[in-house]
Amino acid sequence: MEKLIYFIITVGISIGIFFLLRNFFCWYYKINDIINLKKQNIELQEENNALLKELVSIIKREAQKD
Repeated sequence: MEKLIYFIITVGISIGIFFLLRNFFCWYYKINDIINLKKQNIELQEENNALLKELVSIIKREAQKD
């Protein structure tokens, strides 16, 4: 029974240390900032894609008129 209690305590402490170190390394390596920048890049890319699709449709309409 004592071994089970020590095991549970050890696992709990290990999980706590893991989450503390995870936050530290995410902060240190600026991972959260990188993720936010990538999200912004995706939004801008989607906006650019929509504008390019609009330009292509305009060019096709102009080509059909000629």
